[in-house]
Amino acid sequence: MNRLCSNMALSSRINIVTRLVLLKSCINSNMKIVYLSHIVNVLVAGMMGTLLFFNSTSPIIEVFGAESPARQILSCLYLSIAVMSSVALASKKNIIRIAIVLFPMQIVYKLLTLVAVSDILNPVPWSNLAISILHTYTLYFIYKNHLHDHNLK
Repeated sequence: MNRLCSNMALSSRINIVTRLVLLKSCINSNMKIVYLSHIVNVLVAGMMGTLLFFNSTSPIIEVFGAESPARQILSCLYLSIAVMSSVALASKKNIIRIAIVLFPMQIVYKLLTLVAVSDILNPVPWSNLAISILHTYTLYFIYKNHLHDHNLK
């Protein structure tokens, strides 16, 4: 299906109706990854933001350190990510728009944690790396299939 999607623009023999049908099927097949990225944000960022905000468990203290203003600011960042992804999931019209703004910001800040956190045993940078890979993959499909063009018009 993805080969068909990428070759769709190259074929001059396909009429406009067929192209529109193929475009719709490409969008539907690749939207799953966009939904998955937003769902991961809601679950992971929502859970971490809530645990940090309410200082819930001792493993949180071991990983993120004692309660401090910086940790509360981080909890607000996590909760903001979860809220924006929740809005995206609730709005089919805005799911791509939010993804193309939110995911690059997350990728940059999450990759910076690999450099900023010197403890290689800390799980946060490694989980951030995994989420960055997922969001990079999602953005690749959004741009490869021109979903951003279709959604921004």
